[in-house]
Amino acid sequence: MAKKKKRSWAVAPRGFGSKNLDTELHKAEARIVHEQWADAYQILSTLGQQYPQEKRIWMYLTQVCVELDHFRGYQQACEHWLELDPNNGDLLYGLGFSYMVNQHPLLALQTFSRALECQPDHDGVDQVREAIPKLEAFAEEAKANFAESTEDWWEIALRHEQAQAYLEEGEYAKACQAEQDVLERQPDFLPARNNLSLVAWAEGDLDSAISTAQSVLAAAPNNTHALSNLIRFLTQQGNDAAAQPYAERLKAADEPDAWNPWTKKVEGLSYLGDDAAVVEVYEQWRATVPASEVVDALFHHLVAVALARLDQPQAARAQWKIALEESPGMTIAEKNLNELLFPIGQRHGAWPFGLNEWLSPKIMADFQQVLVSLKRSGKAGKLKSTFKRFFDEHPAFIKQAPKILERGGPEGQSFLVSMAEQIHIPEFMQAIKDFGLGQNGTDQMRNQAVVHVLKAGLVPRDKVRMWIEGEWRDVMLMGYELYGEPETGKHSRRVTDWLAEATSLLHEQSKDAALEAEEILQKALAVEPDAPDLLNNLAAAYMRLDREQEAEALILNIHERFPDYLFACTSLAKFHIRDREFDAAETLLKPFFKHERFHFSEFAALMDAQIELEIARKNYQAAETWLDMWAKADPDHPLIEYWDERLEAIPEL
Repeated sequence: MAKKKKRSWAVAPRGFGSKNLDTELHKAEARIVHEQWADAYQILSTLGQQYPQEKRIWMYLTQVCVELDHFRGYQQACEHWLELDPNNGDLLYGLGFSYMVNQHPLLALQTFSRALECQPDHDGVDQVREAIPKLEAFAEEAKANFAESTEDWWEIALRHEQAQAYLEEGEYAKACQAEQDVLERQPDFLPARNNLSLVAWAEGDLDSAISTAQSVLAAAPNNTHALSNLIRFLTQQGNDAAAQPYAERLKAADEPDAWNPWTKKVEGLSYLGDDAAVVEVYEQWRATVPASEVVDALFHHLVAVALARLDQPQAARAQWKIALEESPGMTIAEKNLNELLFPIGQRHGAWPFGLNEWLSPKIMADFQQVLVSLKRSGKAGKLKSTFKRFFDEHPAFIKQAPKILERGGPEGQSFLVSMAEQIHIPEFMQAIKDFGLGQNGTDQMRNQAVVHVLKAGLVPRDKVRMWIEGEWRDVMLMGYELYGEPETGKHSRRVTDWLAEATSLLHEQSKDAALEAEEILQKALAVEPDAPDLLNNLAAAYMRLDREQEAEALILNIHERFPDYLFACTSLAKFHIRDREFDAAETLLKPFFKHERFHFSEFAALMDAQIELEIARKNYQAAETWLDMWAKADPDHPLIEYWDERLEAIPEL
């Protein structure tokens, strides 16, 4: 594995002494030592909320965030650490660079100025001096948004940018206070009101978020940020129809002085799921923006998602590569790009946002509380009523389910599909059904979704049309329960012992063992002459002894006497397949697919006969589908390898 490039950011020392730390801090240290960065981050983040004055927490968090490429987390840890150590030169340089990465140029300029005063001989001074002219240019652009008479424009702009940083870090109370400070100085400063709408959204007050965004549009009908935010809020209410008129206005909005308007355009349209509109905006940008003017990584990522969903993988790949050049730590772009290398049946479908961005932080926090309370109570009976109460209070969760399943990527899709086992709300299960029978998600995940809706009775246990390995196929659904325990009570104890001994001998697959098995089975039949399983094993012994005619006659007799006995039906079906009487074989097998429960041996016999039938009919894709289903249910059965080799040897495949 290639060695990580050393970063120039300020980080905590790696060594750990014998310090008086509480239990949780010791846990975090252990995770860091073992490079379990995600676990360490969770522990330290919780500690930071409880003990904000403990410097060591923020020191360790900077290290962990660097390892995780978590730029906003690094910035937040630096800010808290700097409050406790305001003259730390290394920390000021690190925080300044993090502000640059996170697109807070005014904060970066302010922090670098402090850093140069504090430690002018720092290793990063050349990088800082090179960056300052660019940051000053950003400051001039910010100044242009104010009237010439606004003497305190710098304080207002800086406070607004600080609010933006707080918002991104989840410090909503601080963000709200900062923007209120801005509005006290400049009541008509619309970017502050846009951020207040985002604060309301983050805290779960969608109505207030919508009304605030609408108030911005009343003052500035083409405000790009308000239009984009309003689309997001309305779609997250499940009201795409209400969002659509704002989407048309957003596409046409011309606000060249706005901050990052092109990204806000494609962001809003991505929440609406309008891929064609995203590409349309991309083409507008290409046609109107000078080559020297660039957009951010998120813009290229969202354009890439739209292109991929419009079946333009090469163009999408190019955009994701640009996004990663702009922001090397952009995990969502990297994962999307890597998925293009997977076989089509293993792709989730390009996704613009992670699970948490489809729902407000308040809804996700409340849902986590529900899960924690259920885990603590351990009462299965409480599950249904608790979930019903939660969804009654948060209808947006269910309304967003279809879009998360379509565009929520592996995290969102797997999260909702796993919930389908416990949550049987009709609207939610319909979304799971549509996902399972659609084209988003991996083949395996869609199959899991269909099994859930099959158990709920929403699809027939029959052939359905599913998207498998990039093409539509008619498949038989497999929501069966398999068990391995022997069925007791069918025979006397003596006959049970004889049957077990005979079966063991037949597994040896030698003629001597088959002869011995025949003798034992004849003894058992003398005691219980009407036992179909004894007769069926006797037929198997005849086959081992090359007495095919006797075996076939016995199978026919078993089927006449016990027409619902599975093993006789599958054996008789194979005789029909041998004689190319395919319809007769299918007639024998088909009724068993309506059963809900099989012993593993029964299921193997049924799959074995069905695959043989499909191959004889030259339905090789269907045979592969049956074999794949069998392998998932009973992966260690020896016949799976046999059929896999048979199928691989077929030239047509």
